[in-house]
Formats: sequence, C-alpha cells, structure tokens
Amino acid sequence: MGLIGRSIATAEKAPVFIRQEAPKDGARARLLAYLGTIPDYAKGDIKGVLLSGVAKNGPAEKGGIRGGDIITELAGKKIENIYDYTFAIEALKVNEEVEIEISRKGETLRFKVTPTSRE
Repeated sequence: MGLIGRSIATAEKAPVFIRQEAPKDGARARLLAYLGTIPDYAKGDIKGVLLSGVAKNGPAEKGGIRGGDIITELAGKKIENIYDYTFAIEALKVNEEVEIEISRKGETLRFKVTPTSRE
C-alpha cells in the first residue's frame, strides 16, 4: 500500500480514473499461488498490468520479471487489466511452472515462473 501512496503522491499529474469492467459472476478471487509481483494500481490507462516492482527472491524476480514490466499474458490467458491478472493467478497451481509474457520497453518477452504458496 505504501508504494501505491508514494506513486500517487509523487506523480506529476493526478491519476485518471478509468472504470474497469467488474467480473461477470461477481465472485472474488481466492489467491493461493504467489508470484511476488507488485502491480501499479495507479496506471490504469494501459493494456496489461504494469508492475511497480517485484518481491526480492520471489518467483517473478527469479523468473526474470522486473518492476516496469507490463504483464500481457499469464499461463495462456491474455491480461488486459487487474481483473484478468487476478483471475489468471487464481487458476495457477503452486510449484507448477507457467509461462508469462511481458512488454519491456516496447519489446515482448516470455519467461517461465514457478508460483509458490502464499502461506
């Protein structure tokens, strides 16, 4: 939460509110798998999920993912917003390697990550 607050407080412009479509079934995701990604919730005007960072020694960092990357696909599922990303993580299995596609400085890259348990 601190990173979110700092990102908003130090931004040159106030964040623009962009309404995201809520999941059709209204259910909340139950996340068991952990990737160690830190989404930048203030940046809603892009396709995908921009990461403000990754947890040190977490699965994402070990797989080559960095802060500033934009996640565009996870485990074969297209990621256009935070809802897509949350539900893609919900479907992951702990210790089962998956492919993640990111955009880094305009280049599309693919990596393998192995989710761990949140507990």
